Amino acid sequence: MYKLHDLCNWKKIDWEGFASNPHPQAAEYLFAHPEKIEWEEFAGNPHPEAVAYLLAHPEKIYCVFNFSSNPNPQAVAYLLAHPEKINWFGFSQNPHPEAVAYLLAHPEKIDWYYFSQNSNPQAVAYLLAHRDYICWRSFCYNTNPQALEYLFKYGESVEKAFRENIQTVEYLLSHPNKINKDSWYIISKSPLLFVLDKEKMRETKAELHQDLVKNFLHPDKIAKWIATGQEALDYPYFE
Repeated sequence: MYKLHDLCNWKKIDWEGFASNPHPQAAEYLFAHPEKIEWEEFAGNPHPEAVAYLLAHPEKIYCVFNFSSNPNPQAVAYLLAHPEKINWFGFSQNPHPEAVAYLLAHPEKIDWYYFSQNSNPQAVAYLLAHRDYICWRSFCYNTNPQALEYLFKYGESVEKAFRENIQTVEYLLSHPNKINKDSWYIISKSPLLFVLDKEKMRETKAELHQDLVKNFLHPDKIAKWIATGQEALDYPYFE
């Protein structure tokens, strides 16, 4: 049971970013409001229902680049079975293990600018072992911990570029004064857009608790318990 983050409301949503949000609540909302779907961005949405819909309606795959970068296992399996449909720029940044394995086995297919953004551990390990292939401006967008660690150690210029180019959703949501109009694209893409709706969960739990009490503490059940020779205060509910 989820709701939008307290800093967000539906008027602030960037629908291009939201179309690629993999959170189940986002997928549910998009399918209920198809007029809100930005199909180019939706092609990159890894949620299973999103990918299943795209594979069933390939005419909706408006952006082959985004679909080629989609890390969903079904999307990757489809692409590897139909390599003629692959956009190699997008596929080069696809972090799915099978996508990376294929790329490393066929390095002539790799676009190094986009591969430098690939957060898969094997991709990052390969890049750090072959630094001549790294596009540093692109590598600054790589979110893999090993890549980030290297960036902070490498030098002031790379760190500066990293700090200018990366704004994490966690940082933005904890520093609302840093949020601007452009930030909502980044936020709308993230599952962190949604948080647990604790109030509704509490209400639901209260109703469930009432039902449990009503049934478990029914006088007939307590009478049967006592009839077996047990003390009333030993009834499991009172423990």
